[in-house]
Amino acid sequence: MGEELENAASDFMAERVDPAMLATDAARLGGLLAPHFVYESHRRLSRGQPARNRAEFLSYVRQYFDFVPPASMTPPDVVAVRGERLAVVGASTFTIDGDELRALQITRLTPDLNQLEWAGTYEPEQLDEALAELDRQHAAIIGHDQK
Repeated sequence: MGEELENAASDFMAERVDPAMLATDAARLGGLLAPHFVYESHRRLSRGQPARNRAEFLSYVRQYFDFVPPASMTPPDVVAVRGERLAVVGASTFTIDGDELRALQITRLTPDLNQLEWAGTYEPEQLDEALAELDRQHAAIIGHDQK
């Protein structure tokens, strides 16, 4: 059997973000986001301007909660990790009509590993793009840490 993929970012998603999402608790989710949090979507249905801060993203999440019923998410599968701060997870949610929405999400934690500072979502068939972005994010972290 293969080695388990896990790091601080994947644990943060599973232990802190996912419970807030399942509870549709935007206030709790907001406490997990850095004030400078940025969210970028590369998905067909939600492309557009990125959310440039926590407040913009929470506005998007509140609309999402109206579309997706509580407790309709599947547990995330960790697809890839880089260092402790970056992970790609795949998960599904189900709309109020029962349609499955599957996505890949890259998350980057703050250097102290206590908040999310960046996230990007991709379609499942965009795995190569998501992994390339994961590698770009990791290279930027390594470059920043070496300064």
